[in-house]
Amino acid sequence: MAKLNRNDIKKFKDWGMILTPSVKSDDENEDKKPWKKKGYIRSADWTDDDLLKADRISLFHQPQKLNTPVNGKNYLTIDFDDPEFVASSFSFLFPVSFTIGKKDSTGLIKTTHIEYEVNSKDVPDKLPSYLKVIEALGTTSSVIAGVDRYTIIDMKPVLLSSNQVKYVLRLVRVVNFLTKEKKLYDKQG
Repeated sequence: MAKLNRNDIKKFKDWGMILTPSVKSDDENEDKKPWKKKGYIRSADWTDDDLLKADRISLFHQPQKLNTPVNGKNYLTIDFDDPEFVASSFSFLFPVSFTIGKKDSTGLIKTTHIEYEVNSKDVPDKLPSYLKVIEALGTTSSVIAGVDRYTIIDMKPVLLSSNQVKYVLRLVRVVNFLTKEKKLYDKQG
């Protein structure tokens, strides 16, 4: 997706996503952060025109917990953080849902995020996170569209049952293990 358009924004809003413009920066401390407005970092008070001006847009995982709470659906993001894209090669293990990616060094588009809808009662208290491999995100925001993001599977995020949430979180742990084993195997031959 090169440039955002009104149809994308309408689709995301129709899916119950609460959106915010996000920063695209070479500064790692600023990159992906939501725009600031009225002194709040995490504001949902954005017009479609504001969103269209952004290089990226993000969804809030739990919009009811914002500084100015709003009604919206809860989301769980599976974030494939492996810079070598080994972890994303196991994305097929996860239930099919709205999926985005970015280009690797060869120009191929690789999975970076899978988005799932979750009921508020099923939002997990603890989320697995494995630095530079894979993590589950559910308390902040995730970039879902913009200048360096590509839609791989364009479908409404699947609503996970309580058991499916547990399954997906177990898969995060499994993919971390598989990624480390694959890298070790590739290194040792």
